[in-house]
Amino acid sequence: MKQAGQSPWNGNPYRRPNSPFWHIVFTDADGVTRRRSTQTKDVRVARERLAETLRAVEQARAGHVDRFARNRSIPIQQFIDEYRATLEANQSAPRYVAGTIRQIRQFLAFAKVKHLPEIHIADAERFLTSIRAERSAKTRDHYAGALRGFSKWLERTGRWECDPLRNLAVRTSNRDKFRIFKRVGFRFEEAERLVEAAWTRYVAERPLGGLQSRPDYCEAVRDRQVLYWFVLTTAFRAGECASLCWDDLCLDSARPSVRLDGRFTKNGDDAVIPLQGFVVDSLREMRARRDALHARRGDDPVRDADRVFRLPSKIATIVRKDAETAGLTAERGAGRKRVDFHCLRKSCARILIELKVHPISGFARHPTGSPVDARTWMKQPVVVRG
Repeated sequence: MKQAGQSPWNGNPYRRPNSPFWHIVFTDADGVTRRRSTQTKDVRVARERLAETLRAVEQARAGHVDRFARNRSIPIQQFIDEYRATLEANQSAPRYVAGTIRQIRQFLAFAKVKHLPEIHIADAERFLTSIRAERSAKTRDHYAGALRGFSKWLERTGRWECDPLRNLAVRTSNRDKFRIFKRVGFRFEEAERLVEAAWTRYVAERPLGGLQSRPDYCEAVRDRQVLYWFVLTTAFRAGECASLCWDDLCLDSARPSVRLDGRFTKNGDDAVIPLQGFVVDSLREMRARRDALHARRGDDPVRDADRVFRLPSKIATIVRKDAETAGLTAERGAGRKRVDFHCLRKSCARILIELKVHPISGFARHPTGSPVDARTWMKQPVVVRG
């Protein structure tokens, strides 16, 4: 006679009929027998979860209450949404918020994290290593900063018992050697070629369609030419140019200048930088053209509180393409110099040095600079284009 087989309900963990997962059975702190699915096909993981459950029952019987019991079962996506809402409430830039959330979600997909207890620093290290294999050290550190910010927020807001990524390195050792670029410094003749190349490239690419074929895009190209001359003669950074309003420009005074609030400068000090005569004329013409454009569209005239320059997000790529059109791109090689928007600031220093005016400490407004040089510059204006 055939002996009956063992029931599938026996054992702990055990398998239920027609279920691919392991289940556990235990007695809770109230003496009630519970049966629960571990949602895993690995018996080793099921045994570990049974042991964790039994330890939690013993702690509950001893009077220890797990304040984070509910958060252990909440989907991780809910915490991501709450973190996004916190960043937006703190008035973080939309671009920063979107990038941070995207980087965190990439890590969660990489480590297959669904709940908070599944966040481990070893998985974060492996994820950052994979990022560094394809991207720069700076990008790797941006990802690490996003993960650390999220994990610190979990502990700070009381959503988790500890910072799971506390010891995650957010800065690559010797990272600065990957961030230092040798930039091109244009001479005045080369700067003129760069400004002219902006219009030349627009004329050449307009028949091809795309952005250049849009109505009134020629106004954006002319504004970019004014922006180039402005930076080439004032050494303003991209963020400083983007912060300027028409009210910051003194175009009708005896000594035309531009005022820059200390909130937007690198050294934190207010700055007053003189403007060259032909740059003043270009700025006046740009405002008149913008007023005419607003009139054609039926909009209000330009106000003093409006922004002077509208810098696109890919301004470095635009400068590089204009430089290539002007034939100013260096040959490829190990010692190739970088061409981007910041090289216009360096070009300003080179032009002024050629004119025997030292702009580095005061005029360029470095953190170690002295305002004496800026005052000397104001008393001795130099015309770089006559």
